[in-house]
Parts: sequence; structure tokens; C-alpha cells
Amino acid sequence: MIPKPLRLSVMLGHSLSRCVVAVAMTLTLASPAFSQDKALALSDAIRLAIDLNPSMREYPLRYDSLRAQQQTAALRPAINLGVELENVAGSGSFSGTDAAESTLSLFSVLERGGKRAARREIVAQQMSHAELQRQQAVINLAADVAQQFIQVAATQEKLAIKQAALALQQRIQKDVSKRVEAGAAPDAELLRIKAAVAEHEAELAAVSAELAIQRRTLTAFWSLKGDNDFHVSAKLLQLPTALGSINIDELAEGNPQVALLTQQIALQTAITEGVRAEGASDWGWRVGARHFADTDDTAFLLGLEIPLFSTRRNQGGEAQSQLEGQRIQQQRDIAVWTFKQRLQALNARLEASNAEVRSLRDTAVPLRQQAFEETQRAYNRGRYSFAELAAEQRGLILLQQRVLDAAARSHQINFELERLLGQIGPDTAPHRDD
Repeated sequence: MIPKPLRLSVMLGHSLSRCVVAVAMTLTLASPAFSQDKALALSDAIRLAIDLNPSMREYPLRYDSLRAQQQTAALRPAINLGVELENVAGSGSFSGTDAAESTLSLFSVLERGGKRAARREIVAQQMSHAELQRQQAVINLAADVAQQFIQVAATQEKLAIKQAALALQQRIQKDVSKRVEAGAAPDAELLRIKAAVAEHEAELAAVSAELAIQRRTLTAFWSLKGDNDFHVSAKLLQLPTALGSINIDELAEGNPQVALLTQQIALQTAITEGVRAEGASDWGWRVGARHFADTDDTAFLLGLEIPLFSTRRNQGGEAQSQLEGQRIQQQRDIAVWTFKQRLQALNARLEASNAEVRSLRDTAVPLRQQAFEETQRAYNRGRYSFAELAAEQRGLILLQQRVLDAAARSHQINFELERLLGQIGPDTAPHRDD
């Protein structure tokens, strides 16, 4: 069933300073993940990607295929029906069917070495392996969506900064126009402010275009329609918490790649057991009855076939399978080592990025904001030129954008941490420290 388009009123309510205004927009999105008066949340975006991204469609087919293999693996050796007719259509006393001997028998093989159990265990491990691969695909997809989501959120805030700066420039232009008309300011002052307005308009257009591209990139995770007329719901300045006291060895077991290799070792062990089981020779058996036409007598028959000198036939395959298991174990050891190094590096980067955000947000931005306001008041009294006011405003905007970049970087590092720990998904809700 195709959902009806929902009309949403979306508000981005968090601002970096008093100079940044909230942006309200209305949009239409054909998606069940959205409801009225609600912006696109990260959890909604991840759910949409998991539900609709084509890369996730292969796993149900894998499971169906493995379930079919499971049925086959559980089968016991087939029992065959045999019919034999001897001493017929010959010469002399064997002409016709008077001396015929007919045999009706059932025959099969007796599997030895636990072959059936080994087959079932291999398929069971393959199903576990496929499930871990699906989980890892979900984690990677969720992390990619989250990274793009943060980019959209940061660009939205930059757009709000540009809009506020342009609005201020336009108000100043009106004031300067009045001064020039009254002869209180030179014509060059008006030309400077007009150039500044044009520059801000160009920057605003560039940020708007970049935001449209980023939104289309985000929605491309679940749709090819290229929707870009919406807002994401995010508060960038609520920073993710860095890892505190951690048990790296314990966390390593939760790493998706390590978990997948651990399971792959279990799968290879099952395969080795299967190879060993194949080395045990199967015994053939036969039971039946034979009828002698010339005497009209019947006799039962029993048969047993035991292969000789077959115990060493599979030693090469078993050794090869064991070596493959050792190779996977080495890969797992390398993955654990790499995980520990990357975890510590990412955590250190997150702490540094959070510290930069706090320093800029709590100290630098308020001071720069105060300096800008003092410069604006002095400019209104004619003590400063427009060039000084514009320089102060430009410095404030650049500082605000730097805070945004650092905050976005903190969230992106955090999502990489969650990818590494296997903790990101539709219900992602990072802990916040402020």
C-alpha cells in the first residue's frame, strides 16, 4: 500500500547565537516514517534506509536458500528398490524363463562418521554467518545515513546564519541609504554595503544549493525521487559523550568485524568436522528375496559392502580445512588489534573535538558576539566605518561556522565509534554530555 503524502510543518529551533534565526518550512513527503508537525529524525532516516535500500533485499533470499539447504542436509541416504532377472532368454536349458532367477531387493548406504549431523551443523553456522553479515550491513548503512544526516544538519544551521547575516546587511543598507540621502555619509559607503549585500546573497545561494544536494544525497538512501524540501531534526551543540572507563577486550567482542570472524571460525570448524566425517567410509547394505523358477523356491539375501583402505583418503582435505581455520584466526587477531587502535584514536579525537566546541561556544562566540554588538552600536553613532562593522560581522560568522564544523565533526566521530562498536541502528540515541 502506497502511503498518502503527509504535509509537515518543520521547525529548526536551535540557534548558535542571537544573530541566528529559526527557519520554518512546509513540505510534502510520501513516507510512513513522518507524521504531522514532525521533522525528519535520524531514527526515521535510518529505518527508511533499512526498509527501502536495495542493498538490504538480498538477505531474505539468502535465508530462503539456506533454509532449503537445511532441508537437504537433514535428509538420510535414499533407499533404493532393485529388481534383477537372471538365466532368461539363453540357450539350451536356459531358453525361455523356466530356469529364471528373479531378485527383489532394497539397498542403500549406512552413513558413518556423523555425516548428517556435520551437514546440518555447517548449514546452521552458515545461517548464523548470514545473519551477522546482515547485521553488519545494517550497521554500515545506518552509519552512512547518520554521517549524511549530520552534514545536512550542519548546512541547515549555516544557512540560518547566512540568512540572519543577509537580513542584517539589508537593514544596514536601508540606514546607509538614508544617511547618503541626508548627506551624512559618502556615496562610497552605500556602494560598499550594496556589494556586501550582493556577496551575502551569493553565499546564501551557494549554501542553499549545497543543502539541496545534501538532502537529495540523504534521501537517495531510500528513494530516487530526489526530495530536498525538508528539514532534519538535530541539535548539533548537544555533544556526544566520549567513552569513559572502558574494557577494550570486552568491547572488541562486540565489534561487528570481529564477531563476524569469530563466527567464521565456528563455520570453518564445522566445515573441518564435515571433511573429517566424509573421511569415514560409508557401508553399503542390501536385503531382498530371490525366486528360483525351476524349483519354485524362494530364498532371502543379505549383503554388506565395506570399502577397504579408505581411512587416509581425506587427510589432505582435512589438513587444508584446518589451515584455513588458522588463517581466519589470524585475521581475527589482526581485526582485534586494529579495533583497539582505532577505538582509542577515535575516542581521543572525540574528546578533542568536544573540547574545541565547548571552548568556542562558551567563550569565543559570546565574546565575539559582544564585540560585534558594541561595534554595531558605535557604527550607528558614526564612530566606526562600515568596513570595520563588516569585518567584525565576518569574523563572527566565520567563528559560528567553525563551531558548527567542530560540532558536526564530533557527531561524525561518534557515529564512527558506534559503527566500530556495532551500536548504531534505527534506535540510535547517543548519550549527551551537555
